[in-house]
Amino acid sequence: MTSKFHSLVNYLNAELFVFIENEFEVRDKPEEILSWLILMPIQDKNLLVEELKIVDSVELSDEFNDMFNEFSKVEIDDTQYELINAGELELALEDSKYEFLLNKIKYLKEILEPIMEKNYELKPLFLKYGCGIYPLYCDDILSEITTPRRSIRIYKSLPEVKSFLEQVEERLTTSQFCVCIVDKAIDNEMEAGVNFVRSLLEQRDKKREKGHSVVNIASVIFTSNEEVSQPKSREDYFIIQTSKSEINSMAKGLALCAYTEVFDKLKYIHQESIESATNVAWTRKENVRYLIEMANIEGITPFEAIQYWFKLNIENGISRKLIQGQADTQNQYKYVIGLTHFLNEEWIDIYEDAHFELETEFQELNTFEIFDYTVNLQHLPPAPGDIFKINDTYRVLVGQDCDFIVRQKEKGILRNAKNADLLKATFEHNGSVDKITHGSNEIKINHFKNSDGRIGKLNISFNGQETSDFLLLDTCAFNQDGNCEILLNEDLREDVKRLLPSFWHDYYKTIQLKILKAKEVNDKVKDLELLKNNNKTIFDYQINGNKITFPFKRVCRIKKEFRDVILKFYWNYRGRSGINTIGNTIGQEINIPKFIYGTPGNFSEKENFGEFQTYQVKYSANQETIIVLNLQSCLRHIQFLRDIESEQIVIKDESYIDEKTNISFEKIKDDSGEIISLKIVRPLVVENTGNFIVRDYFNFSELLTREQIERLTVLGNFTFSDFNSQSHTMKDENMLFIELPIHVLRSGIRILSLGVEFYLNRTKISCREIDINQVAK
Repeated sequence: MTSKFHSLVNYLNAELFVFIENEFEVRDKPEEILSWLILMPIQDKNLLVEELKIVDSVELSDEFNDMFNEFSKVEIDDTQYELINAGELELALEDSKYEFLLNKIKYLKEILEPIMEKNYELKPLFLKYGCGIYPLYCDDILSEITTPRRSIRIYKSLPEVKSFLEQVEERLTTSQFCVCIVDKAIDNEMEAGVNFVRSLLEQRDKKREKGHSVVNIASVIFTSNEEVSQPKSREDYFIIQTSKSEINSMAKGLALCAYTEVFDKLKYIHQESIESATNVAWTRKENVRYLIEMANIEGITPFEAIQYWFKLNIENGISRKLIQGQADTQNQYKYVIGLTHFLNEEWIDIYEDAHFELETEFQELNTFEIFDYTVNLQHLPPAPGDIFKINDTYRVLVGQDCDFIVRQKEKGILRNAKNADLLKATFEHNGSVDKITHGSNEIKINHFKNSDGRIGKLNISFNGQETSDFLLLDTCAFNQDGNCEILLNEDLREDVKRLLPSFWHDYYKTIQLKILKAKEVNDKVKDLELLKNNNKTIFDYQINGNKITFPFKRVCRIKKEFRDVILKFYWNYRGRSGINTIGNTIGQEINIPKFIYGTPGNFSEKENFGEFQTYQVKYSANQETIIVLNLQSCLRHIQFLRDIESEQIVIKDESYIDEKTNISFEKIKDDSGEIISLKIVRPLVVENTGNFIVRDYFNFSELLTREQIERLTVLGNFTFSDFNSQSHTMKDENMLFIELPIHVLRSGIRILSLGVEFYLNRTKISCREIDINQVAK
């Protein structure tokens, strides 16, 4: 059985498998019928007992009920289970301790056959509960759903949809799945199976829309003429066509149904939570009135306060329905998590079709996740994360929310922050898939849409911070295009006034008065630079009749979770300490975590807990770190290092080779360049040629002398034999010598045309002559 179908059964929590097709045959041997039925899940046994009463077999119903009850009291092992599953019920229970149960089974066998001959409804009923002769394509499926036994239903013709749905609901909980395998041409109608599944989904959706709990269904359509097409609607996912012989294809088709169920379940959980939050609002008007009152005091709009409260109620509802609450609710969470297992490339095929409209929509979703481009339309006051355009560059407003809010105080309408801190930013058209990347002094946010509508990266620098008078930035809140401008002799428009916090109605007049005073000063003072405390001030205006314009335009706002990331890195940058980072010495002892040592094809590993003493030395900033290894500390574990006369090894570059022994030392680094291990290799010496081999592979050119190669060329025979006396060629299709792993030399290889054998002899590759005649014998 494939692991793919095994995963499907487990992750879907599939407890009911329905086959709707006419290739099944009924069973008529009583022992086989009883063997099948006695292993059914308890829910199926109870349902069968009730259905037996309906088909006028009350006596049989009672006998089956007694047998099921007695069987539930005994314990059977795996061998007995397999015997019963194979139809050998009496053989499995032949032990005397099962005597009472066995007698009931024998009695049922005696009465079952004559009753079935009189009552024609019994065999189809047993078949319905899975007791049938299965076609060959079901073998793989049965191996997964009979040990342990899941519920099985078989229909040789299409059942009535409403009745079928009720029976499925009677068997399953809301966190379990019904898997339907439907013949496309059932009842000899070409699209009958497809139409049945469509009707089934329609009936189920109507129940869900009325607020009823519904069962989870996954289905595929079996057909001999498979049609491969990309699903375009939700229903299409449930009628994926697959061949009966393609079990993996069937499993992937069923997994696509799980894909739709994830979003179906989330959709209804969100809908129910929105409905619940709305009902709370209708019944708690006093609470809402309090929120509006506090919003005015705190200097935010009533809409902001209500929207936040409403979203909180919705999220709380989602949490309650999905995660918190009773055991059934928690099962629902596990159920949804289980379904997400199928949202990967193993289960969902990638289609190459280009859908530019969809791609544009998804790009907008990426932008929407990070940036809020509605702040100007909402006439929201400036806040941390606001992005302003000035000429061809951008500025990002940073600070604390509480310092930005305009409040009514004894001295008038004021805010805590006296100046606005702005970070310089630039736009880069080439974006990336990463949402945020950062360095020590900058952070880059992808999916930013500039004022020209192009998508790219916003590169925010922590260097060269600027400051601005808050007042000129505040004027953006009065204009739905985000321009920082104000009319000096006109009242705030009523449609804008309704959107702003109440204190901002008076604050608008305060701004007008301050700008008028600045204008008077500007007319009298020649050197305004002496009056400016910030990079951008109230004096940096242009006047056009009654309109005062500042060189800023608010573009959008970075949303809270991403804004908080920027602020975190920014505060870290601001809080860095200026310390002397130059080391006082050029060398220090370090611990290389792991040592790998040995000969090619035979390496050992040893974690270094301080036994191997190593030091690092660095003479300049751009130089490779030099590693000094104390050989005396290594001799206990690496005996062959005794052959090296020096007491220490100095590794200046990536590796070092001792001239006398040819023992090599290599630094092994991770992706960041940090040394994670040291590899020490004692080479194998080829006695025949004097060559050294340091790799885990050898080439025949390293084993053979020039004379031997010339002799093979004359003979035209480049073959060798392994320890099984199997003949192989030494050369590839390009007539180059091949490479083989070192370990083949442990058992030796023979070149019969030369009369020699090569074999591994501890740290040497030895060569000896062999008697060809003796080998032949």
